[in-house]
Amino acid sequence: MKKLLVFCLFILSITINAQSKYFEKSTGWYNTQNGQVIFEKDNGECIILGDAFINNSYWWHAFNLLVDTQGNFAEMPIYYESPE
Repeated sequence: MKKLLVFCLFILSITINAQSKYFEKSTGWYNTQNGQVIFEKDNGECIILGDAFINNSYWWHAFNLLVDTQGNFAEMPIYYESPE
């Protein structure tokens, strides 16, 4: 009886999924950038707001980045200059 119970529990544990599949992609274009906030638009595209440390600069520059539903850049990042 115990063997049957263990066998049934083993078979049930094979078919259980802990989490459904999801889409994940890493994005980066400089050595150091931080995505602070992510908004999803009605059409499924995302807007990432953050800051990047650009080479040969002593300032962090804010940016926004539009990403399509497949995780590709819909357009290049738009930077906002930091005050000097």
